[in-house]
Amino acid sequence: MDEDILILLIGGTAILLPLFGLTVRFALKPIVDSVIKIMEARRTNAEMELLERRVTLLEQELNGTQHDLQRLIEKDEFDRRLAKPPGA
Repeated sequence: MDEDILILLIGGTAILLPLFGLTVRFALKPIVDSVIKIMEARRTNAEMELLERRVTLLEQELNGTQHDLQRLIEKDEFDRRLAKPPGA
């Protein structure tokens, strides 16, 4: 009698365990997909913020370079005017 119960439990487990696994897999799949999409969106937002920050820094550097170039042009013009002989 005890052997019959043991065989029934092992047989039931062999059938119910894979069925339980499939049920859990199909139940959790939409949740896992949603979590993955949220994580990708966060990563994308973080990457966009990083790119925006980099572009801002590059714009600041470009503005500084343009300002330096303008000062060099003005200095060069000033030096040329100084090098001209008076009355020429």
